[in-house]
Amino acid sequence: MIQITKPFQKAGIFTMLAFSALGTAQAQQIDLSAVNTEYDEQHPVLAPSGDLYFSVGFHPKNKGGVQDAGDIWMSRPNASGQFSEPQQVHALSSKGNDVLIGFPSENEALVYHDGREMFKGIHRYHKGDQGWQYGEMVKILGFRTNSDHFSGRLHANGKIMVMTLESFSSYGNEDIYVSFFENGKWSTPQNLGPQINTYRQEMTPSLSEDTKTLYFSSNGHGGQGGRNVFYATRLDESWENWTTPAPVGEINTEGVELGYLMANADNLAIYTSTQNSEGFGDLMIADIMQKQMAEAVIEEQLPEVEKKPTKIETVNNTVLPAKVPAPESPRKAEKVILDEVQPRKVTGSASQPSMPKTLSIKVLDIQTLKEVDYQIREVKAGEETVLTKKEIEELSGDRRLTIFAKGYFPQTFSKNTLTELRDPVMLTPAAKGNSIVLDNVLFKRGTADLTDISSLENIKKLASFLKDNPELKVRIEGHTDNLGDPQLNKELSMSRASMIRNLLIDEGVKFERIRVSGWGGTKPISENQTEEGRNMNRRVELVILD
Repeated sequence: MIQITKPFQKAGIFTMLAFSALGTAQAQQIDLSAVNTEYDEQHPVLAPSGDLYFSVGFHPKNKGGVQDAGDIWMSRPNASGQFSEPQQVHALSSKGNDVLIGFPSENEALVYHDGREMFKGIHRYHKGDQGWQYGEMVKILGFRTNSDHFSGRLHANGKIMVMTLESFSSYGNEDIYVSFFENGKWSTPQNLGPQINTYRQEMTPSLSEDTKTLYFSSNGHGGQGGRNVFYATRLDESWENWTTPAPVGEINTEGVELGYLMANADNLAIYTSTQNSEGFGDLMIADIMQKQMAEAVIEEQLPEVEKKPTKIETVNNTVLPAKVPAPESPRKAEKVILDEVQPRKVTGSASQPSMPKTLSIKVLDIQTLKEVDYQIREVKAGEETVLTKKEIEELSGDRRLTIFAKGYFPQTFSKNTLTELRDPVMLTPAAKGNSIVLDNVLFKRGTADLTDISSLENIKKLASFLKDNPELKVRIEGHTDNLGDPQLNKELSMSRASMIRNLLIDEGVKFERIRVSGWGGTKPISENQTEEGRNMNRRVELVILD
């Protein structure tokens, strides 16, 4: 376990090895007393010169004013180790949220911009005689994030970038990914797996000097309050096998701790905490003793027979993401409709007993009661498989299976429910004016961020339904209950509808086929005096237009 040899302090002074402009190290004291302000200091990064860069949010001098979530600021140490009053770095900032990721070289910087003024993504800057100058956007194949919260750090070797994204392979909200600079380009971001990532938020990652230890903040691994700092050690070269994350010593509080960064190979860490700042982050420093930390953690978690390198890769292969708690509101499942995809074999266990031995399902049009041709499909890990009745009977476990038919809204059942059905399944035609509630597309309370990977898979099913019925035009309608500010409710409902449309477009549905609207709490379907009624009113609907 990482031990704190001195208590953490705001704007404190500790012995450190500070980097000089020539890249050598010299013993100094570090003093941050001039750095912190009444605003939101976040995401510290040390430049090769020893200058401290970080984001400051909601500062009136930010390019976007007091609503700007982060401009880049910089503080410089003097000969005695005292950092100067921070100065805004205008050339690296935009009118939106800006996050400095790292320095590929002394005169290069990588900065994330959130899309409000510049294209959303990572951009390269070059430093010359006139200061920082814009270079170009960094191309990372498959880079995209649905979240407003981005964080990331470039390792000192300039070849490895760890970052927080909410993307298609995320287990829930923000997850941690890694990308490698190989053959002159950055690789597709790779999810670090369920040992690190949960259905909640994992943020502000950084790597140790040897790239073996990951530090990050999370509200999904327990802790004392909001988000706490954890560390885990990589067990092999796959970047998906890790020791169980453990909290970093005594720095975690009931507030939010983010942006943890080992400042050197010795014993100094820089991070931010909201514990003493009324919700905004302040830069903190802590003296850390971490010798033999990685070896001790692995020793605790691996049985004797697993210590050989050839065995380590099997550790944690069966770890699953944490179970998602009950959502804030009900939403109905969207299902898949596809006629032309050919069945693919699903390997089942021949010894697994069927429930029952013969699957008998009749699917009818709910209006005409005529029998409908259908398919049954499983969507798992982003991949769809058409199943035969025999394959369904042989499936192990209780799986989520979808009944779909061209021209009809799909329906999803658990495998156990489907195999026990004796009554016909009634499908509703996807005709003009008909609609469904997207009950299984779930959002975090008060945001347009999806709660889990299951919600994303349900949107994939919806995209398949729309692509298999290319003549349909639809409207996605967002609704809330009537609590709170009516205008904010309307904006939230529109944001949720727009988020679903964007994901459908990413899945290949044409933009012109999808309209969106946000009604806030103006169109309730139940009373708002009870929690059950409010849950029903908080919904997203898909309406067939043509």
